[in-house]
Amino acid sequence: MAILSRKNVLSIAIASIAGTGASLSYANEANTSPSLMLEEVIVTARKREESLIDVPMSISAVSGEDIAKMNAADLEDIQDALPNLTVVSAVGTQPLAYIRGQGTSNNVGFEQSVGWFVDGIYGSRGEQFRNPTFDITSIELLRGPQGTVLGKNIIAGAINIRTARPTDEPEGRLSVTHTNRTQEQRYEAVISGPLSDTIRGRLALMHRVEEGWIRNTAPAAANFGDTLDDTDDDIYRLSLEWDISDNLSAYFKAEGASTDIIGYQTGQMFILPTGPTAGFFAAEDLEVDGRSNQIVPCSAANPMIDSLSGSCAVRQGEVPYREFDGENYVAEFVYNTDNYTITALSGWSEFDGDWMLNAINSGLPLIDANQIQEFEQFSQELRISSPGGETIDWTAGLYYQDNDFNSRYGNLVTLPFVAAPTGLAAEITRFFEQQSETRSAFAEVTYNASEQLSFTLGSRWTQEDKSFDKRSAAVDPRTGLPFAETADLLAAGDLEGVTWLNTIDFLAGADWTETGEPNVSNSTIFTSGDREENETTFSGIVQYDMGDNQIYFSISEGFKAGGFNEDERLLVTTQFEPEEALAYELGAKFVLDDGAAQLNIALFHVQYENLQISIFDGTAYFVGNAGESISQGIEVDGRWRLTEALTLSGAFAYLDAYYEEYVGECSVFDDQRLAEDLADGTFDGDIAGSRVSPVGTGECQKDYKDLTTRYAPEWSGNFNIDYATPITEQLMFTGRLGVSYRSEAFTQADLDPNDVSDSYTVLDARLAVGAEDQTWEVALVGRNLTDEEYKIFSADTPNFAGGHGGAPNRPRTLSLQASYRF
Repeated sequence: MAILSRKNVLSIAIASIAGTGASLSYANEANTSPSLMLEEVIVTARKREESLIDVPMSISAVSGEDIAKMNAADLEDIQDALPNLTVVSAVGTQPLAYIRGQGTSNNVGFEQSVGWFVDGIYGSRGEQFRNPTFDITSIELLRGPQGTVLGKNIIAGAINIRTARPTDEPEGRLSVTHTNRTQEQRYEAVISGPLSDTIRGRLALMHRVEEGWIRNTAPAAANFGDTLDDTDDDIYRLSLEWDISDNLSAYFKAEGASTDIIGYQTGQMFILPTGPTAGFFAAEDLEVDGRSNQIVPCSAANPMIDSLSGSCAVRQGEVPYREFDGENYVAEFVYNTDNYTITALSGWSEFDGDWMLNAINSGLPLIDANQIQEFEQFSQELRISSPGGETIDWTAGLYYQDNDFNSRYGNLVTLPFVAAPTGLAAEITRFFEQQSETRSAFAEVTYNASEQLSFTLGSRWTQEDKSFDKRSAAVDPRTGLPFAETADLLAAGDLEGVTWLNTIDFLAGADWTETGEPNVSNSTIFTSGDREENETTFSGIVQYDMGDNQIYFSISEGFKAGGFNEDERLLVTTQFEPEEALAYELGAKFVLDDGAAQLNIALFHVQYENLQISIFDGTAYFVGNAGESISQGIEVDGRWRLTEALTLSGAFAYLDAYYEEYVGECSVFDDQRLAEDLADGTFDGDIAGSRVSPVGTGECQKDYKDLTTRYAPEWSGNFNIDYATPITEQLMFTGRLGVSYRSEAFTQADLDPNDVSDSYTVLDARLAVGAEDQTWEVALVGRNLTDEEYKIFSADTPNFAGGHGGAPNRPRTLSLQASYRF
């Protein structure tokens, strides 16, 4: 429910920006102690090192040291520290990121709308960068389109990660972490320093194992009684810096990561299917984890209670798993003169992924889904820029990238309740191959008209070519052959006694009774296609400095290329068109209290045209383009060092993200309610607040106008108290208490009211004692101390209308950290 109208929020924001400047003189007079000045935060949002307070855009940064103190294993663990960011890694194939309510569906044919950058290398898929929070300098969140300097597909924002570089002096670090409830064990080792007068090196290693916190209670399962989401992570990173000459330097990085996950906490069923398929399930097949807002409560009287963890357990028929192996290589050469800097940045990235899950989220082994992915990417950027601080500052460059993505997706359908000598099964398999090639040229020029006033103009031209080949087949796993070929064997008597189910019709919702003949009409289909797109985007910034403070106004365009739907199960391939964004941002950044406090405010409005949409209707993914959507709101963050021991920090965001023009697929919920209303004659065009129009018996189209977008919480924010003080001359005590809040948000693009992540408030804390010279430290870290329960992801159960499965958040955990530096 909206608390403030859009007009009121706009008025408050403008008043805040204007009013804060009026209070500067008073705040500056309040403090005269230079020892309380906040440490400067350096970011690289514009491909050059700048102070965060000087960058005219809405940007947040979290240091690697703070991330380590959070005991964060991935970006999902730190999203509450960055308002208007949502990261979801519980959907199996790749982490998905949303900024300001805009992101990408879990259809792997889509590239990310939020750009991932690690050491300057762009990744179109989240799986390219595993364990991105390990041994890093910082994570920067850039909100809004970044179409000029960063470029490709950066239409919603960017996550910019900088890994730690080799050091000039020898140093090392060893750390161990143990977490109670999930039995996580993490071991890290880092050694860095000079190898010669001109070469420095750094080696970082990490090993992490975790048991998870939910147990499988399906008696027939191979992993009955085991915890789900048992994780084994390994990562190495080797980096070198080489001062080739006084003007020329080089940086090389090689890293590899592997992840093995046995069991799968994602997909606990919390609502049973309805209609003809409801009889396949019983109440005990509910995946009732009380931590994911199930309709069946978790209590001592519930026979599915897990006596070891104290939370409800789940049931899964087969042993799901996820396996990923990836490698990344970077080579960067930088040539400096007094007049310009030339940078040549090359990157190679590849990963292999293999995952399997029980698609219907039940102890019944009806549909098991398996996907194997292979991805390779090469990129090359050549950039030249001025040294900065002159009347005219400029950057220009060329960019090239090509990547190949291959996917094999299979659904193994098994119906054990049908009598047959070997059971009754069918396998639906898709093979998808896509090649993409991108070329672009960009330039950005800043005219510093005076010490206070500057103007920036930028542009990027992009050409992107894509092609694909796809083969879909319905296969009998008993022979490994398509139905048509198996039918020939059956006719010849080689498969005597085998009974059949019309699997294709079953998946389409037709009568599932036995038939003597297989469906061979759609056994195999081949499709292919290609597309080429050319686009030029522009950006402009007006920036006015007032000493240490600034006000800015920016206009920027974003572009994301179209592509092909990989994840349809109806043996049809749909293309989707490119999307575009036009963003306006008015912001202000203030240094207060003689440098002891900082305050940043941003008011934004982004209009998206042809927003790429992928909706799962319980059987297949339908892709298309929404005519128009809007994302607008306010972002405020700040820090204040009250004393040498006490620092306050916080941030909040108000977000109003909604569809302006879009008529698309209904949710399964809409279809079912429509059928009921038509049957009893009560249909009035409205289903639970959504305008729908019948297009067939029990089928409809939905008008999404004015409805919110996916993962777009109206309010989000955090507040932190940091305290540090000496205990003795050799010992230091540090502590942090943090609280974060996020309002409810839809987890699916069809806006099904069953798929909502409820609002939550999470309390975290950290207490540590260590040496005053920081050589060692022991800390106790508490996450989600109030044991808040909510879903981080939920969706329709495939092929069983009315069923829903979801994934819970992590429960309350306590971690013991110990580190030693040398």
